[in-house]
Amino acid sequence: MECPTCGKGLTTERGMRQHHTKVHDEPLPNRTCKGCETEFYDLKARREFYDECNPNGGEHNGNWKGAKQTMACEQCNAEFEYYPSDKPGVFCAECVESADGLLPKNYAETVPRVAVECGACGAALEVRPAAIEQHEHGFFCGLECYGRWLSSNVVGPDHHQWEGGTIEYGQT
Repeated sequence: MECPTCGKGLTTERGMRQHHTKVHDEPLPNRTCKGCETEFYDLKARREFYDECNPNGGEHNGNWKGAKQTMACEQCNAEFEYYPSDKPGVFCAECVESADGLLPKNYAETVPRVAVECGACGAALEVRPAAIEQHEHGFFCGLECYGRWLSSNVVGPDHHQWEGGTIEYGQT
């Protein structure tokens, strides 16, 4: 292999790439853009597109720092900025903050909690009523109690991967 900058002969491509980075202070391209076929260097060698061609990069990315749009608030007519990737802006932050009923109430804060017991140790816990429908095995203080309950209740034929028979662990 020959260095494209100084012409020095090297035995491997890897050696040539290392030489070029160390001696000429510039890495050689290791990727070709799928969009425009421009060769570029990518440190992690994972990108598929050159920055200017990337369909999700730069100005094509809704969260790009220069991509904010300006709009007049429908409530107070004040100008405000928002990212187009968010829902389209309609109200400025001040109007949203002060508007009663504009934002939905936080259901988790307004609904009284229900008392339940830990399925392993019996400790008293408080949960949202909606959570009761989602937890078919009950509630637990933490991972330790949940693990203890699993070890006692999800074994043998009650385990989803059990195929019958016994399993011996370790030496007998």
